[in-house]
Amino acid sequence: MWNLFNKKNKTDGEHRTLQLITDKGMPFGYVEAYKSLRTNLDFMAGSMDVHTLVITSTVPEESKSNVAVNLALTLAESGKKVALVDCDLRKPVLHRYLKAGHNVKGVSNVLSNQCTLDEALHELKEMNLTFLPAGTPPPNPSEMLSQPQMQAMVNTLREKFDVVIFDAPPVSVVTDAAVIGRYVDGAVDVIYRTMAECGLDHDEGPDVGGPVAPYIQSQRRDTYGRYAQLLAEKGGAYYCFCEKCASEEDSGEFDRAADPCRDLPLEDALRRVEAGEPYVIRQKIPQTGTTTFHDAIFGDITVENSTLDDQVLLKRDGLPTYNFANVIDDHLMGITHVVRGSEYLSSAPKYDLLYHAFGWDVPTYVHCSPVMRDAQNKMSKRHGDPSYEDLKAEGYLTEAILNYVALLGWSPKGELAEQEIFTLSELVNAFDITGISKSPAIFDRAKLDHFNAVYLRSMAPEAFAKVAEPYIRQTVKGNFDVAAIAGLLQARCEKLTEIPEKVDFFDTCPDYGVEFFTNKKSKTNPEVCKTMLEAAIPMLEALPQWTDETIHDGLVALAETLGVKNATLMWPVRIAAAGKLVTPGGAVEICRILGRDETLRRLRAGLEKLA
Repeated sequence: MWNLFNKKNKTDGEHRTLQLITDKGMPFGYVEAYKSLRTNLDFMAGSMDVHTLVITSTVPEESKSNVAVNLALTLAESGKKVALVDCDLRKPVLHRYLKAGHNVKGVSNVLSNQCTLDEALHELKEMNLTFLPAGTPPPNPSEMLSQPQMQAMVNTLREKFDVVIFDAPPVSVVTDAAVIGRYVDGAVDVIYRTMAECGLDHDEGPDVGGPVAPYIQSQRRDTYGRYAQLLAEKGGAYYCFCEKCASEEDSGEFDRAADPCRDLPLEDALRRVEAGEPYVIRQKIPQTGTTTFHDAIFGDITVENSTLDDQVLLKRDGLPTYNFANVIDDHLMGITHVVRGSEYLSSAPKYDLLYHAFGWDVPTYVHCSPVMRDAQNKMSKRHGDPSYEDLKAEGYLTEAILNYVALLGWSPKGELAEQEIFTLSELVNAFDITGISKSPAIFDRAKLDHFNAVYLRSMAPEAFAKVAEPYIRQTVKGNFDVAAIAGLLQARCEKLTEIPEKVDFFDTCPDYGVEFFTNKKSKTNPEVCKTMLEAAIPMLEALPQWTDETIHDGLVALAETLGVKNATLMWPVRIAAAGKLVTPGGAVEICRILGRDETLRRLRAGLEKLA
């Protein structure tokens, strides 16, 4: 039996972490996010026949596989029969997440007729799921996924299961997700929800349309084909018929000079194409000289052309590689500024050569330095660093995350240079490319905590009570005034996930020791506290009304009568009422929320401890 709940898997020196909604202690917000997604999908199913979903992301390490597993679990919890399919045939991780072992049969083996679908399916009884691993890594994943066998496999899965979830590679890296998307009812893209929650509304795209539609690569196949052919006619690319073309990704050892197709006359190449010979189209990089491009952050950068490979532009299935599609799409869609991570600097010369080969204007390149976990290590999801959804689940507000992340590697200029807290509209107005730093930024949790605390404390009390209530209700099930409890918390927490532990005493007073009654600052010890409680109990019992004002005035008056400082009386009352050394709010507020009967019961129990 697979050990499904050993979440940390060490592979090739890396730690990959799977956070399951079924784990004990998983944050409430994390679990509720998936339930909300399930509800949305249920509503979608009411208007269209949705049984298959693709989970993808824009770039690697955005937690798409976490999303795929937990969405599958959430749907299974509702009684649906769910299949989880690992369609990341290049870098599969689900078999490691789920402890399926190595060299297990899966998608690639089914599509290549090495086994049947039933032989490749694995029942995860502990999860109430059926799992189909990726299988043996093939040399040509997107081509394999484009085969008719893929459609047949999807059709069979649809018949066997209520919902089938496909975990696909990131869309900015390869076209596999787009290929899979042809066979399914809908696609769930992590980035869409993130953008919506952050208020980052896009003007055009697959979901909203626009003047340069379509926006899905698989729907633009003819466009890429035309421009690839045009580039070959201009001498910037060539048809390659070598066996090497069976692979979509070069190993880095491709020898351009030895490629017999590189200098093949165009007429001869076109005749072979007409004859039905399989081919790819490769970029024809100059073999000598240099290429210089300008970046808005790093300035002019020059590279030797001999260090650049003749990358594949158009694959045998007619779909483009990302490195070609992004140039075509950016030009046709009027993109003026291309903002990427600095890891794309090595690819920029190839893009530059493509623009010049077509005779097009080159957009402004902006390559941003990475965000680091520390001085040596870049943040990475596979090393346990959080995504946006993880931070939300940890109790951070969307506004705080957005504000903090915006200032990672960028700072405003002029009179705004010292400002930290910005609304989204203020960030838009203040942004200038010149504020982007060449140096990597370090993700500072303490700084994020500060930002989150500022946002929490600036909320209207009603708004804070609304966001805090789900966390309060994790440990407070009784009929208590939630708004009043929230009022105690707003100035006393940095993250929403701190709330349950802070208020768990309302339902049940913890078992505490008499040593809690000793406090030097309040000048209390067990003997003094015994005297205080003996006096406080009848006074509180006799109060005509149970309000903050009457409780406060009664205790203050009693302290004066006893000839002690207010703290000397308040300390034992709060300890007996809450059973904790540290509480949100003082004795007065806690007693009022607990109610007269419960307060008196707890104070008498405290007095018994001191007897």
